[in-house]
Amino acid sequence: MSTEFSEQVAAALADRYRMVGTVGAGGMSIVFRAEDLKHGRPVAIKVLKPWLASALGARRFVREIQIASRLQHPHILPLYDSGEAGGVLYHVMPYVAGESVRAQLSREGRFSIPEALRLAREVAGGLAYAHAQGIVHRDIKPENILLSSGHALICDFGIARAISLAAGDTPTDPGIAIGTPAYMSPEQACGVSDLDGRSDIYSLGCVLFEMLAGDVPFRGPTVPAVLAQHNTVQPPSLRSVRTEVPAALADAVARALAKLPEHRFPTAAEFAAVLERATLGPRAGSADGAAGTPPGPPPAIVVLPFANLSGAAESEYLSDGISEELIQALSQIEGLQVVARTSAFVFKGKREDVRAIAERLRVNFVLDGSVRVAGGRLRVTAQLVNAADGYQLWSGRYDREVGDAFAVQDEIARTIAGVLQARIPGVAAPRPTPAPARDPAAYEAYLKGRHHWAKRTPQAIARAIGHFERAIALAPEEAPSHAALADALVTLAVYGSAAPAQVMPRAQLAAERALALDVRSAEAQTALGCVSALYEWDWPAAGDHFRVAVGLNPEYPTAHQWSAMHLLVPLARFDEAGAALDRARALDPLSPAVLTSEAALAFFRRDYEAALARLDDVLELDPDFAAAHYFLGQARLWSSERQSACDALARSAALSGDSAESVAGLAYGKAVTGDRAAARAALEALTARSAESYVSPARIAQIHL
Repeated sequence: MSTEFSEQVAAALADRYRMVGTVGAGGMSIVFRAEDLKHGRPVAIKVLKPWLASALGARRFVREIQIASRLQHPHILPLYDSGEAGGVLYHVMPYVAGESVRAQLSREGRFSIPEALRLAREVAGGLAYAHAQGIVHRDIKPENILLSSGHALICDFGIARAISLAAGDTPTDPGIAIGTPAYMSPEQACGVSDLDGRSDIYSLGCVLFEMLAGDVPFRGPTVPAVLAQHNTVQPPSLRSVRTEVPAALADAVARALAKLPEHRFPTAAEFAAVLERATLGPRAGSADGAAGTPPGPPPAIVVLPFANLSGAAESEYLSDGISEELIQALSQIEGLQVVARTSAFVFKGKREDVRAIAERLRVNFVLDGSVRVAGGRLRVTAQLVNAADGYQLWSGRYDREVGDAFAVQDEIARTIAGVLQARIPGVAAPRPTPAPARDPAAYEAYLKGRHHWAKRTPQAIARAIGHFERAIALAPEEAPSHAALADALVTLAVYGSAAPAQVMPRAQLAAERALALDVRSAEAQTALGCVSALYEWDWPAAGDHFRVAVGLNPEYPTAHQWSAMHLLVPLARFDEAGAALDRARALDPLSPAVLTSEAALAFFRRDYEAALARLDDVLELDPDFAAAHYFLGQARLWSSERQSACDALARSAALSGDSAESVAGLAYGKAVTGDRAAARAALEALTARSAESYVSPARIAQIHL
C-alpha cells in the first residue's frame, strides 16, 4: 500500500485517531494500529482499499457494519466505531496484541488436538450467538480468528456480507472475491445468496481440519478447481493424515463438511456440544463412548490463604496477594475447578485438618503454604495435599527478591498443573507462554489494593483505590490494576459511600481502559454491567456486559452474583436471578456475600422464612457480616419476629460504622415498630450528615416512607 494512501487515511481520521503504524495488509484492506484520542486506548483500524470502497459505497458499508456492531460475545471481536471520512471506509476494533490462527499455523504447522478442539468450540459458540441474531459471517478462515491470551476472537463480521451485496454474490467474479475459496461452503461456491448458519459451520469445519491436519481439505491449481472440489469431492479422512485424532472428532469434522447443508449440524451450538463431548473422550466403561456412565465432575482444588511468617502485619498483603493470584492462575487451567477466594479465605488463621476442609468444600486437592519477607528477600513455601488420604503430593520452596512475587506464583501454578496433569487425564497442560513482565513496585501496590478491597468497608475501599491508582501511575499498561480500580469504585457506589455521579463515570473509564489493554477482562465487563444497570439504567447494555463477562470467565462468581442482584432482581426476573446465584454459590460455597444475596432474593420474593433460614447459615459462618444483619432485620420486620428486628438492624449499623444505609435501615425499623421519635432523630442526623458528606436521597426517602 502506497505511502500516499496511508497519509490520506491518517489525515482523514486525525480528529479521532492517531496512527501508530501498519499491522498488516491483504487484498481488500489495510490494518493500522492507532490510538483512540478520546478514550486513550490502542485500537486497530481496518480501512478498505480504494477500489473496494468505490464498489461498495459508504451507505451500504456502514449499514452492514452497523448490523454486526450489536454483537456482544466473549469470542467475537467487538466493534468500536465505523464510517466514512475523506473517501475512506473504515471500522475500528480493539487492538489485539496476539496473533491469528493463520500465524500460528504458519509457524507451527498444526495445533495440538486439545487446543484445536478448544478454539473450535469457542468459535462455534460465537457463531451460534451471531446466528441467533440472524447474522452469518460468510468468511470464517484462520486469518479471521485472532488469539487473545490463547482464546479465539472472531473478527470481520459484516464485511463479507457487504462485499457480497456489492458483487452480486458471484464467487468467481475476478473483481471482488466473496469468502475465501479454501473455506467456502458448496452453496456459497455456487453463488447462493441466501446463506444460513450452516455455511459458517462448513467453513469452521475446514478451519478445524487444517488446525488438526496442517493443510486444508481441498487444494487445486485455480480458484474454480478448488470451488468444484467443495461440491464434488469428499474430503480426506482426518485419521488418514493424523492417526491420533479420536474417531468421534474425525466424525464430527466429516459431518461439518457434508456437501448438503441439511446433512451438517443444524446449529453451531450443536457442533460445539459435539466437540465438547469429543474433548471429554469416551465415557467410563464404554468401548466407543456411545454408552456408559457420564464422566464425573472435574477435579477441584482449594488454595488456602498462605500464612504470613514475617511477624509484621504490613506484610500480610503479600501472603494474601500470592494466595489470591494463585487462585486466579490455577483458574485458567482447563479441566480444573478452583474454589473462589472468599470461600478459601474463610479458613484464614484457622488450623483445621485438610481432609475436613476438603470435605466441606468438596475438593480433591488442597494447596497451602507460607510467605516470609526479610531484608528485601522473599521466601515462599507451598505444598499440595491429596484430600483423600492427607498425603503430600508435592512441596517446594522459592527464595527470591520481593519484586519477584508474581513470577513465583506463576511458577507454582505451572508446577501444580504439571503434577495434576500427570495424575488426572482431564487436566490440561499449562500453556507454554512466558509470564508477563510486571513492574515490581506497581505489583506491590496492586496487591495492597486487593488486600484492602477484600475488607469491603468504606475506609478500606478508599485505601484500596489509592493503591490501585499508584499501581496505574507506575505501570499504566497493566490491565488488572484498571479493572480492580473499576471494581473498587463500583463498590463505593453500591454501598452508598460516595455519590454515584462522582465514582461511576470513573469506574466506567477504568473498566474501558482495562478492556483496551485486555479485551478478555471478565472483571472489567462485570464492572461495566454494574455501571450500566445502577447508574445509566440501561438494562439491555447491562445484560450484554454480564453475559460477556460470564462467557469470558464462567468461573468468576462475582459476575454471576452481581448480574443477579444488580440486573435480574431489579427487573423482577427472580427465577433467572436464582439460577445465577446457584452458580455463584457452587463456585464460592462459603461466601457470606453470595449467601446473603440468596437471602436478599428470598426477601424480595416475600419468602421471609427462606430468607431467615439462609441468614442463619451466613451468621453461623461469619457472625460479624453486617449485610446479613441488615437483611435479617428487614426480614424479621415482615415475619413473626418484629420485636427483635431492630436488634439485628442496630447490630448492622454498629458493624458497618453507622453507614447511611444501615442507619436508615434501623430508622425504618423503628418507624415500622412504632418508635417514631427514634426514627425522626435518625432522619435529622442523616439530613445533617448529608450537608458534609454524601448520603443517598434514597436513604432519606426510606425513613419518610
